[in-house]
Amino acid sequence: MAAPTFFGVASNPADNGAANEPTTLAVTPPASMVTGDLVVLIGWQRSTSLASMTLSADGGQKWETTVGVAQNTSSAKVFWCQFDGVWTADPSIAFAAQGGTITSHVAMLVFRSANPIGAVWTLCNAFLGAAEASASPVVITGITPARPDNVTLAMWLITNISTWGTLSGVGWSKTGLTAQYRNTGGSDTSASFAYQLQGVAAPTNDVSQVPSTATTGCSFTMAWASAPINDRTIAPDTDHVEDAYEAVAY
Repeated sequence: MAAPTFFGVASNPADNGAANEPTTLAVTPPASMVTGDLVVLIGWQRSTSLASMTLSADGGQKWETTVGVAQNTSSAKVFWCQFDGVWTADPSIAFAAQGGTITSHVAMLVFRSANPIGAVWTLCNAFLGAAEASASPVVITGITPARPDNVTLAMWLITNISTWGTLSGVGWSKTGLTAQYRNTGGSDTSASFAYQLQGVAAPTNDVSQVPSTATTGCSFTMAWASAPINDRTIAPDTDHVEDAYEAVAY
């Protein structure tokens, strides 16, 4: 089977920018997306209040939400969808008012199936969050995607404005991504992402990066997979994903 590809990324603010709650942050999707693209929208902040992050504009898409991770005065929440071909508005995440000055950040990562027209994306490995101790490098344990034609995403988030470098882990990549997404909006954060793309269901290796200044934070991994729709023209939603996979012989 064919591996998906990375298509594009956008963030608000850009690396080394500043934004803090209370605010609503919209992100402009990468240009030239096509129907069937996998869209991953991540909000994060220097706070453990996951409830303070909500999807405020859906852009005309049907979004799925993950639980998120909240550890060491940092948290991240993921929303994802399969692009229907038309954005009605830039999607946004609202960050509710909290005590102090809490950094707020949003990024969108877009991936494309090898067969974007007539494919169904499903979450094949649930969101797996973890606390990160002050260490260098910061290691995220690999996972085994449950389906072929998969995308595995890893995120690091720490409570300073470190730069990130020295990505290690066979198969992992940051190509097309900014090295890090720093936020100086009062109480600093620095996030970074990496992804692995596979045509088969096989374990990923552990993945690590080196922050310029080690401190505590959190991390997560999760994986999605795509499969062609069978002759019954199954609608592209997760309720029918098993039927779509049963129609494909691996």
